Amino acid sequence: MHHQIVPSLRLLFLSGEPRRPHEESHHERHPPDEFLPGKKHPPVISSTAQETDSVQQGNILGPLTFRNEDAPRYIPAKLSIVVVDSVAIGTTILLLLYYRWQNKTRDAAAVEHTRDVEFADLTDRENKEFRYKY
Repeated sequence: MHHQIVPSLRLLFLSGEPRRPHEESHHERHPPDEFLPGKKHPPVISSTAQETDSVQQGNILGPLTFRNEDAPRYIPAKLSIVVVDSVAIGTTILLLLYYRWQNKTRDAAAVEHTRDVEFADLTDRENKEFRYKY
């Protein structure tokens, strides 16, 4: 998660000379999946879809956020990046806590194993043997 917020803060507070927004490296703000702990290989299809989606959203929101009247430092746009990244990190932490709580609750219930339950058409809430992995 620190891979996301640190470059955003650096962009906001440590940019010495005015830079155009597109000069900030995308890979500096969003490292490839293979560097994340626990990843043996990157999920290529998901990564590609997320990358494409992010670029499309950036193409829509970029001109609305990085306005000419805020040039050359674009402080409001940079501040919005920090806020959005902070909210994303907070949401991720809340989800992690929720998943841990759900796993503990399911472990305490001690449900008997159902044969071939992983092939059943059940949601995570319906399948009492399901455990969240993080």
